[in-house]
Amino acid sequence: MAGGIGMEIPVANNRLILNTGEDWPDRYIVYQVISSSSERHVDDREIERSHLVQVNMWSKNGFLNFPDVEGAMLSAGFSYDAGRDMEYDNETGHYGRSEDYLFIEEKE
Repeated sequence: MAGGIGMEIPVANNRLILNTGEDWPDRYIVYQVISSSSERHVDDREIERSHLVQVNMWSKNGFLNFPDVEGAMLSAGFSYDAGRDMEYDNETGHYGRSEDYLFIEEKE
């Protein structure tokens, strides 16, 4: 299982992979890069690129005591873009919340 990056919660890229016989954790996070796009050019050279990252949070008990994902992303230089609830996962028993964050990278 992936590490928790200081949040004491499993975090994985694209999907959480469990070992054989391992139970789903009560809560976990899966993230993925949705897109990376050139934003600005000067003299035919890219000087700025944007990265849109989707963070999917899963919890069996709701999100009231869930780690502060938005605060962590904002502290890392991302800006909040959008959020939405996801359908309850009958297979795992998790409620889902998805949030999108944007990071602007200055190129040299």
